[in-house]
Amino acid sequence: MLHLEFLDLPQEIRLQVYSYLLVVPAFGTPQFPGCHETPIYPQILAVCRVIHDEAKHLLYSRNTFIAHPTALSCRPRLRLYYDPISRPDLRLLIRSYYICLRLDCPPPYSAAKVQEAFTGVHRLTIDVIRPPRNDPHYEVLGLFEGVRGVNRPMVIGNVARFPEYAKWLQKSMSTPIGVDVKSFKWPEERNSAP
Repeated sequence: MLHLEFLDLPQEIRLQVYSYLLVVPAFGTPQFPGCHETPIYPQILAVCRVIHDEAKHLLYSRNTFIAHPTALSCRPRLRLYYDPISRPDLRLLIRSYYICLRLDCPPPYSAAKVQEAFTGVHRLTIDVIRPPRNDPHYEVLGLFEGVRGVNRPMVIGNVARFPEYAKWLQKSMSTPIGVDVKSFKWPEERNSAP
């Protein structure tokens, strides 16, 4: 009988196994009612150095991480209840971010920090939350106007009052780095703009 170790399998098969163990649906992806959150098994990274080296990039580059509400990409986490990623070498591997953006209060970061954090990432999902009781601060979304080079930008959530701006912002963020974008022109009947 032939005895095969895991590392004797072709690398393509090992990478598929790592994907099943380490890649989860993006944060906010709807799941079937009654289903529990997809589990993740980072323990595989501790088996040996070869597996760690082969699989580490999948964990960080193929998952969507939640941006920190104040530190943005400096302290992302895979799920709300996971510890934040604080090692710079691991943060550099992260390619997809999700950020929940409240329009009822000004954020504790600048447009320059937003641009530095998210320019060039593969995917950026901005989930807009507009609490019903407070006046929205649309200028919060304007902080993202300088972000460029995002392959898959998405602006979702409470954007019903400004769908054209949300589409323009997505297109603006997907524009290549270094290319200027024409400013969004708000309709005349609208007095405020982000």
